[in-house]
Amino acid sequence: MAGVPECGTSPLTRGPPHCCNDRTNSNRRQRVHRSLFRLASTVLAATALAGAAGGASAQAWPAKPVTIVAPVPAGGGVDLLSRKS
Repeated sequence: MAGVPECGTSPLTRGPPHCCNDRTNSNRRQRVHRSLFRLASTVLAATALAGAAGGASAQAWPAKPVTIVAPVPAGGGVDLLSRKS
């Protein structure tokens, strides 16, 4: 493009422009890779723990009736919701 200096030359500074600084880009890539590695490790660990806990199973639904004591008069919202569940 006309009027735009080539990469590696900058009229305002002595060194190359920020966009061409390989060290900065390399550090940024390392941080991104480190973050992705941590995320992948966390997901893998959570999956392994969930798989290990899969052997445990809940008990059967209550073998006897459950009594719910609601501290409100019968016919209210709490009473209706507790009877439905």
